[in-house]
Amino acid sequence: NPDELDGLRNAHIRDGAAVVKYLAWLDHK
Repeated sequence: NPDELDGLRNAHIRDGAAVVKYLAWLDHK
């Protein structure tokens, strides 16, 4: 079902952004 795939893709993008922010935060600590 394409909607499920879109949801998964959005979740991956959101998680990826969260990881990038977390790493940037660690870098600036």
